[in-house]
Amino acid sequence: MIIDAHAHYGAALGLSCSDEEYIESMDRWGIDRAVFSSMLAISGNEPEGNDAVHRMIRRWPDRVVGYCVPNPYRRPAEELARCIDMGFRAVKLHPRGMGCPMDNRMYRPVYEEAQRRRMPVLFHSGGLLTMPDFRFTSPDMILRIARAYPELPLLAGHMGLERWLDLVNVAPDVENVYLDITMSLPDLYRLEKAVETVGAERVLFGTDLPLLDPSVPLGLVQGADLTDEQRRLILGGNMVRLLEAVR
Repeated sequence: MIIDAHAHYGAALGLSCSDEEYIESMDRWGIDRAVFSSMLAISGNEPEGNDAVHRMIRRWPDRVVGYCVPNPYRRPAEELARCIDMGFRAVKLHPRGMGCPMDNRMYRPVYEEAQRRRMPVLFHSGGLLTMPDFRFTSPDMILRIARAYPELPLLAGHMGLERWLDLVNVAPDVENVYLDITMSLPDLYRLEKAVETVGAERVLFGTDLPLLDPSVPLGLVQGADLTDEQRRLILGGNMVRLLEAVR
């Protein structure tokens, strides 16, 4: 099974597609399920954005999983509770996009409830390629959160981007940080280094759909020097395990 652990729903960077086109793209690349977060919610309209993802879940319950996007400035615990009632299985934070560092106290209710339910929390890590900015998700910050919430699965989206090696080197110090290869300045060495350092059990496949073509991360996993079992874990086995553990 292939699970895209990092997909987006809605228009971004001038790109958009219909609900059916998301499923068609998944079919084309053999992606069985995708975990979606709303671009509208990340932009500040979390109720409407999360509702849109919920409609996708209702239409394709076997293909679509939802990341709840709470706004740290506006009743995040209430929005998370609402999403849980709608069947969301994970949380997406974008500290840089919302201008709120991931160790800000306003995230605490989200971390606490997600840890209680063992809900994976995906967060954007690193800058934005051409705009490095690590005030919001530095490797040291990620390490502090991981230690403060040791039972909380933390999914480092984009594997730290420009500071990927710093993140890879601190990740072995905690067991609950997972490295998401989505757009992680793709080359084989980075993926192989991540697997060598933290183990294939903590590396996740993601596409950034619809922003990027799934062929890039798929080719990365297929071309890397990995065993078949390591590929199975990265492409979906790890995310299946995380989602099945949600209470």
